[in-house]
Amino acid sequence: MRTLLALFLASAAASGQKPVIYPRGIVNSANFTTAIRDNGVKLGSIASIFGRDLALTTHAATSVPLPTTLGGTAVTVAGISAPIFYVSPGQINIQVPSNIPLGSDWVVTVSTPAGSSDPFPVEFLGPNFGVFSLDGSGCGRGAVLNISQNGSMSLNSPANPASPGEYLAIFGTGMGAARNAPDGVPSPSDSPAVIITGDFYNYYAEFKPYDSPAPYNAPLEPFPVQPVHNRAAFAGRAPGLIGVDQLNVQIPDNAPEGCTVPVTVGYLGVFLSQPVPVAIRRGGGPCVDPPLESYSLLTWERTTATGTNSDGETETFTAVLTAAPGMQAPPPRAASEQYAGFCPTPGHRALDAGRVTVRGLGFGPAEAVAALEKGHRVLRATLPPGSIQPGGFQVSATGGADVRAFESSVRIASGIQVTTLFPPGTHFSPALPITVNWTGGDPDTWVVVNFLQPTSTLIYSSSFPVRTPAGTFTLPVLGAQYPHLPLRSGPTEIVLEVTPDPSMETALTEPGLSLGGRHTWKYTYRYGGLWID
Repeated sequence: MRTLLALFLASAAASGQKPVIYPRGIVNSANFTTAIRDNGVKLGSIASIFGRDLALTTHAATSVPLPTTLGGTAVTVAGISAPIFYVSPGQINIQVPSNIPLGSDWVVTVSTPAGSSDPFPVEFLGPNFGVFSLDGSGCGRGAVLNISQNGSMSLNSPANPASPGEYLAIFGTGMGAARNAPDGVPSPSDSPAVIITGDFYNYYAEFKPYDSPAPYNAPLEPFPVQPVHNRAAFAGRAPGLIGVDQLNVQIPDNAPEGCTVPVTVGYLGVFLSQPVPVAIRRGGGPCVDPPLESYSLLTWERTTATGTNSDGETETFTAVLTAAPGMQAPPPRAASEQYAGFCPTPGHRALDAGRVTVRGLGFGPAEAVAALEKGHRVLRATLPPGSIQPGGFQVSATGGADVRAFESSVRIASGIQVTTLFPPGTHFSPALPITVNWTGGDPDTWVVVNFLQPTSTLIYSSSFPVRTPAGTFTLPVLGAQYPHLPLRSGPTEIVLEVTPDPSMETALTEPGLSLGGRHTWKYTYRYGGLWID
């Protein structure tokens, strides 16, 4: 097991100036994802610090306990010296001290012979679990082992899949401080080092079917369908390792089979980790992928934002043309968790439909070019201001290796005028209802009211569909009508999405799209910088 430690710790590369920590430069070392709440860390976890002049040279710790000064570089978190795995001019890997008292000045400082960095504020989070990747990139195949009946472990791979009913051991970091596992030294091998909160049974692993990475935004159901998942049989510090957490979980009997089944670790119903591919085949033997299925989603969108990092108005066209083994068409969106990192869903690949162009009222043709959206390749065209308005719009594809030439048209309805003001800095009391009002819009459309809240490495979205003519939506006193909602004190964003009734969308049935697809549109109104007290 100790040999796994080398798998989890990475590299970078020189100068002699005062250290500088980059903005959003403190991340979970497993998946390199910054918490949505900037620079969040978890006690006892392994964190990576990115910046410049962080060390004079590159050094890796070669003994335990881990040193608190390595190559002349030291790190303090809330004034407490952190054990250090690795230092280089561009990156440091540390274990976040577990013994930071409440009420401390929560800042990180890096010191070298050339000086000390400016104090860098951090926030201590709840569970913030990331799975270690085999190639050190934070994405791709993870450090996931099959557990045999005699307790021995072997690396899960396409040549060595696990079978439903068997157990997996998933290795990452971010569960929190652990009992009988002091900082800087390996966790004991003779007795489990459980997380101090003692609630490992609230961790689970979800085994996803290969659904589309871009959900179809039809507001038909208020709440999501239960995923295929199992609770952890064990979640705690990995024996013999420092700051590394281990989750053992039995593969559900109805889990999908394939070579890259996406698996995500969650806690209390909330996704924490990036999706990692796992090979599953009933009865063992080399994995076999189900047949390749394909799907497309064409979306026109006008976004108006205030109080966010991208204020103003943007108008875009985005085409998702994707295929995956045994993929299912995406379900209607409802209350959902959205992993906020940028690891693509395993098993997916983009489809070639040739050159895709768009045209509308007063513009075109404009070409949609390759872009990345949360790790997935899409085609996108940025449109001139005022392009998206009521009327007809067309998409044309010349055809490629996967999808034949096609043309598709959709009629966009009108947007709305939001009449409730949400200036940045607005605070809401959980003891009072929250009301959103609007005017205008088409009678055959929906307004989906979303309350977005960041927690660890995800955004939790509570969504409520309302027919546009209603002109208003009120979220009652929290817990009164929706006791299951996770809305809590903290930063909040209110997002309104005007979407068509499914009957107003255009279905795609082109050759090369086995699951078909949708041609749709939406108007998005974002209000950030809000807070629930």
